[in-house]
Amino acid sequence: MSLLGHILTTSLKLTGSTGGYMRFIHATVRDNIMSRILILFAIVIIVSGCTTYNSYTATTTVVTTTTSHVIPNPTIQPIDLTTTTLPSITTTIISTTTSTTSVSTTTTLKPTCPKPDPNQADISIDGCVQYQTMEGFGSTARLFNDSHMFNNMIPGSDGEAATIVPNAQQEKILDMLYVDLGLTRVRTQAEGAIEPVNDNNDPKITDLSKYNFNFRRVDGLANHVRRLINRGVATYFFSPLKPETWMNTGNPEEYAEWAMAIVKRYRELGVEMPYYSIMNEPGLLTDTKQANIPGTYIRDVIKLLGPKLRAEGFATKIVISDDVNPCEAYKRIDTVLQDEQARQYVGALAYHLYDYGDCKLQVGGMVKDSPGIKKLIKGMSVQYGVPVWMTEFYVPDGFQWANLVHDLISDYGASAVDYMWGFFGEWDNTRSPISSLVTLKNSGAQYLGYDIQKQYYAMGQYSRYVKPGAVRVDAQSNIAGVKVTAFKDTANNRFIVVVINNNTGDASVSFKLDNIDTAAFSTVYRTSETENWVSLPSVAVSNSAFTTTLKGKSVNTFVGQLR
Repeated sequence: MSLLGHILTTSLKLTGSTGGYMRFIHATVRDNIMSRILILFAIVIIVSGCTTYNSYTATTTVVTTTTSHVIPNPTIQPIDLTTTTLPSITTTIISTTTSTTSVSTTTTLKPTCPKPDPNQADISIDGCVQYQTMEGFGSTARLFNDSHMFNNMIPGSDGEAATIVPNAQQEKILDMLYVDLGLTRVRTQAEGAIEPVNDNNDPKITDLSKYNFNFRRVDGLANHVRRLINRGVATYFFSPLKPETWMNTGNPEEYAEWAMAIVKRYRELGVEMPYYSIMNEPGLLTDTKQANIPGTYIRDVIKLLGPKLRAEGFATKIVISDDVNPCEAYKRIDTVLQDEQARQYVGALAYHLYDYGDCKLQVGGMVKDSPGIKKLIKGMSVQYGVPVWMTEFYVPDGFQWANLVHDLISDYGASAVDYMWGFFGEWDNTRSPISSLVTLKNSGAQYLGYDIQKQYYAMGQYSRYVKPGAVRVDAQSNIAGVKVTAFKDTANNRFIVVVINNNTGDASVSFKLDNIDTAAFSTVYRTSETENWVSLPSVAVSNSAFTTTLKGKSVNTFVGQLR
């Protein structure tokens, strides 16, 4: 049996997208020694997202009437998808086989995509493709003289800290957070019983003499919020740590009376809350009478509290469910939103990110993990026109926080992202990752100043420029190590792009801007492992494009004026 050379000219008919399978239809074989022989090929090209294939892994199996021969890696002309119009592609396959009177040949081609250079990225931004409207960045606040702040207390006091932060230092810290950092949101939490015993057995009649609003319960918090409103804070809400011990899920009327008294007290002190959270982390409470507060109870409270608020002239909306993680939040959010009457009073869908590994929930017969549940909440946000907030979490380092902010905004549709504490005592950092953006130091009763954490600077790459009302637009990067979000702020006539380079090496990045009219990004700031908010030279835009170099392990913000 002689060895013959066959030159196979193959016309490949492709169907489907470049992410699918493309099947070969037929081949014609020419033999320069013997008469023409028809060989049937089944060729499968596996396409995995790249545009040019320069190499292949191919195996040809030849089945004859007497034996089989395997021909590895035949020479194949590369296919350039960038210059080819799908669904038709023509290529040439050159291989050798052994001639017989009956030949059936199957060839499988697995193209190898050129690996993208992690230090070169292409970013495309389209100003016409718009997503959520941003509502800002913030944190939870306790009072400077709350005993929880420094984990110490003046004996016999009403929970006052032994450590005293001087007023000048308080003003400086608040300026750092709400002026320099640009936070526009704050959540307050009460400490201590507001209504220690039921005022009476009639939730329609409130006896305020039985309420204690002093200090860190309500009054001190309202005064603190006033200080923040003067610094530009627009969103503030009260989130009780737990209901009163005498309350239970069988008396939602009593909770509605209690909540109404708190909201009215805030207004008396000059602070009318735009939002109110029924409970902080209702899925985490462990007291026997309060454990695992169900969504049905929250729903029933809202149906009672909402009409009371409107009757008293409040526009206050309810935050649900401000829960420990997305899974616990989803269970309660779903219950409330299913009720049309309760739904009209809901202003935000909120969750925290704790117990990450344990967050799994069965929905519609399928088990969903935390990312899956966050996508479900995002879908509910779009369906009902209610924003998503991440209202409490903390991480060990600044770049982890920057990446988390990006993911929440870009992947899960969050309109607002809040760190756990804006400022807090350093004692809290000894048992967990750094829980505050500004850490207050002390030695016993002596105040020793503060430290600014890297999370503060990483957050500032967003919060100083992406203000409430800015709209996120479509922004895509072609490599995983470089993440991008972009925002159009028509109220301030500017366009903001935030880019994270997670690679250790510098990255050359090319930007293509569609439907965005700006001549330059005149404000450019960077935070890296060794830098905090470093001002960089402006970047000119030519033909809706520009190229720049991003330092390794850095967060970069570009701000340009819209024309």
